[in-house]
Amino acid sequence: MYWRNFRWLALTIVALSFHPLGWPQQNPTSKALVLKGATLIDGTGQPPVPDAVIVIEGDKVVAAGGKQTRYPADATVVELAGRFVIPGLVDSHVHYQRWLGELLLNHGVTTVISMQARDSYGDAYYRESQRADNRVPRLYDSGGSLSISPTMTREQVRTAVREWLKREPEFAKAPIYNDQVRQQYQWMAEEIHEAGLAIIGHAENCRDAAAAGLDILEHLWGCAVP
Repeated sequence: MYWRNFRWLALTIVALSFHPLGWPQQNPTSKALVLKGATLIDGTGQPPVPDAVIVIEGDKVVAAGGKQTRYPADATVVELAGRFVIPGLVDSHVHYQRWLGELLLNHGVTTVISMQARDSYGDAYYRESQRADNRVPRLYDSGGSLSISPTMTREQVRTAVREWLKREPEFAKAPIYNDQVRQQYQWMAEEIHEAGLAIIGHAENCRDAAAAGLDILEHLWGCAVP
């Protein structure tokens, strides 16, 4: 895969956002936060860990394990018996708006792949989503859609991609793949992959699109076989 700087965010407390304690905000100089007593499902395929202890310092998980896991004596301890802790969920296709932030967090989604350009929620909001102390999901932005046509030369495709890269995208929201733009699509994919980014998009023929460089298919209608 070609994800650049893709951060799989730490831990989500199932239903904790409805808990009166909420999630205490921290900074690098504050004392450790310990989540204690929940069942930990770490997403690796290992068996769940009952009565887990998870130690967080600043914005990093520094220890996670069974009830014998050690933690600093002065840590802030949140008792979570009867709850579950899982890795933060990633929603890979969201037409994001600002009002969605708290709703997604409340359902365990800590990372969002936003299908539209950040203009709809603002550059400042996008930048703030990358801070650990901000209660919104981490947004991954496409920088806006690319446009290609069957008449474009390789140099024109290269220029279009390089102009688009100036927007600092984190992935490419590609135009719809079809036979008419096969060559231009391949040129575009080469430039995008050279920049270290993945390509997400629709396709009228998913197999040909994958061969041309599409990494992640939006929806399955392009894979239907007559």
